[in-house]
Amino acid sequence: MKIKKKMIISIAFLVLFFALHTIVYADAWDVSDFDTLISAGKNDTAVINSTKSIMGTIINVIRIVGTGVSAIMLTYVAIKYMSAAPSEKAEFKKSATAFIVGAVVLFAATNLLKILADFAVENISAK
Repeated sequence: MKIKKKMIISIAFLVLFFALHTIVYADAWDVSDFDTLISAGKNDTAVINSTKSIMGTIINVIRIVGTGVSAIMLTYVAIKYMSAAPSEKAEFKKSATAFIVGAVVLFAATNLLKILADFAVENISAK
């Protein structure tokens, strides 16, 4: 049984190895092209401002949705805990920990994204 299982895993690995390869058509890149792109990008303030606006909107939507979802998760856990019978509360505390940690991580991650975005905008605008 173990040999058959090892053979199946080996064959699956080989199939994935050969099926999921990628071909890269890369070309040498001249460093002077990079300097040209940088100087062209510094002069195009309209593109920079529109990108900041679009990214700011996307980050705000992610932050609002993430905060809302975490608030809904915590509300669900609280209502379920309050409506549970005393014998079920001990069991529910074990599973509720995962919900609470998930809500806190989601809330922290979405708001940390906003803090990092504000920091990046301040530093980019300063230069």
